[in-house]
Amino acid sequence: MGNKFQPSIAIPPGVTIQEIIDDRGMTQKELAERLQVTPKHINKLIKGTASLTYDMALRLESVLGIPSSFWNNLETKYQDTLARMQALPQLTEETQLLKKIPYDEMSNKGWIPMASSSIEKIKNLRSYFRVVSLDCLPTVEATAFRKSEAFNANEYALAAWINQCEFEAQENSDINSYNAEKLADLLPKIRRLTTRPLKSSWKDLVILCAEAGVSCVMVEALLKTHVNGATKWLSNDRVMVALTTRGKYEDIFWFTFFHEIGHVFQNKKNIVFIDIENDEVDQLEKDADKFAMDFLIPQDKYSSFLKQADFLDIKKIREFSIELGVNIGIVIGRLMKEKYIDFGDAKYQRLRQKI
Repeated sequence: MGNKFQPSIAIPPGVTIQEIIDDRGMTQKELAERLQVTPKHINKLIKGTASLTYDMALRLESVLGIPSSFWNNLETKYQDTLARMQALPQLTEETQLLKKIPYDEMSNKGWIPMASSSIEKIKNLRSYFRVVSLDCLPTVEATAFRKSEAFNANEYALAAWINQCEFEAQENSDINSYNAEKLADLLPKIRRLTTRPLKSSWKDLVILCAEAGVSCVMVEALLKTHVNGATKWLSNDRVMVALTTRGKYEDIFWFTFFHEIGHVFQNKKNIVFIDIENDEVDQLEKDADKFAMDFLIPQDKYSSFLKQADFLDIKKIREFSIELGVNIGIVIGRLMKEKYIDFGDAKYQRLRQKI
């Protein structure tokens, strides 16, 4: 019952014209003479087969004494209702796409209004994605759809997440123009933020990124997206770095952040990077991974640390992390990733900070 849609009846301004002249005892022919138009045109106007122009509205104002704005408003409402009624069949065809779009999850997050009917949901989604039809999404959000094909992600959910990230990134109005040198200068200061809980360092991270023209946002991932982060140029001098917390640990978050910064430095303004769990690795992704690893833990220092016989000693790991100026979890996370430490080893796992 909630999915039924009753379109408004499109009432042409001519109906009102007929009511007024009937009330005044005036015929269509007499009205035509007073307006200096043909009776045929008046008949078409009354039936709604001829549009009520601005010129006609002014003539009616003179003859009937009713302001032209009144007639113009009637015509605008009539044409709007006609257009909506004509669009209804296309709206109905799009209802099948609703099964693929996590509307309720999106509305629960406050991204779109709650709605009960399919037609209302489609209208809200069109507005959210800024398209005239949901059929446009595979073209408009092509990168999200290509990613989802390879990694069993919900393509519409991934497109919605990217879209939401853009909305929030655009809201960060206090952003300088992108400056690669400035960003490089700020990165050591950003790395030191890893020594603090993310809850207290996030605001500083956003501010520092903004100084270099990077709009940094954190948007919770939708289910079935498997997304960790993304990089997209919003304009020629402003870039978005979007992050999620799906890794659950701060060391994963920070690796993802610096991975995305690696993409920023690649300066591929025509590419949207969407980093998904277990993603296939092309050269650009490998380079971004290497940038993140080397910046957080320089390879020469890491290699020297591994050569020590006691590199698994927690005290030594802590000393090494202090020397680097990073959280101990970042060092442990890398040791686990490279299988020097078992992920299930509780004595190390407890040193990784959860988000």
